[in-house]
Amino acid sequence: MRKVNINSDWEFEKEGVKSIVSLPHTWNGADGQSTKDYYKGKCVYRKKLGKADGVCYIEFNGANSVAEVFINKNKVGVHKGGYSMFRFKIDGFPTASRRRYAIGSARTAR
Repeated sequence: MRKVNINSDWEFEKEGVKSIVSLPHTWNGADGQSTKDYYKGKCVYRKKLGKADGVCYIEFNGANSVAEVFINKNKVGVHKGGYSMFRFKIDGFPTASRRRYAIGSARTAR
């Protein structure tokens, strides 16, 4: 099995503001420490992935509290709870122009 590190160069969007981040990444670390009224909404991570042949999984070492994963607008799966590792099989999802677009949305529990 071949592993490819895709941690760098994710587009991150929070309340319409976009930036480039590397994983692991936290988007409410500062406000979560300074106030109990920290941001609890949805944020989105996007990345263009190269085409992979054969069996292919996307794996994350954790996301809190809910993460939804999409490939080319197709929902791959949902992970709920804590910072545990999770993965989804993605080789059966259609590709566009020989690229896969991974989109992970994360939100904290309300």
